[in-house]
Amino acid sequence: MQRHASHVLACAALLVSTAAAVAQTDPAPAMNNPDMVAWQLFIQVNSRAGGTNAVFETFASDTDTFQPNPQYPTGPTPSAMHPPILESFARDAALRNGVLLPALPPNPNGLSEESRHNRATFDFIVQNNLYKVSGLKAPSARPSRFRSTP
Repeated sequence: MQRHASHVLACAALLVSTAAAVAQTDPAPAMNNPDMVAWQLFIQVNSRAGGTNAVFETFASDTDTFQPNPQYPTGPTPSAMHPPILESFARDAALRNGVLLPALPPNPNGLSEESRHNRATFDFIVQNNLYKVSGLKAPSARPSRFRSTP
């Protein structure tokens, strides 16, 4: 009988230890399961925010963010499409450096983009004054732990 009881206790201990292992949560899901986190975020930002609007349509646009007094929108905002920014900067930099570029009409393919900033990103930009040129220049004047200095 004691032998039977010890087997039952051993099985119970095994079940309890397995249940504890299953109940643990992943401390770093974005690092350990990035695909799952990406899909969950995609589903979250594309879910309904009310009416026919998705959650991402309630995020701040560049127009809301990069102005003298940035304000986070209280509801959905219309799209603010503009030509691709990086393409414009690269073209301007090339011209400043004397590179000859082909004469193309502006935005030949009709391509445009829109940037939206969730609340956390918007707050970071505003709190660090990154919505104005002087705020963008300030970090480059400070030493960085990521950049080697002579």
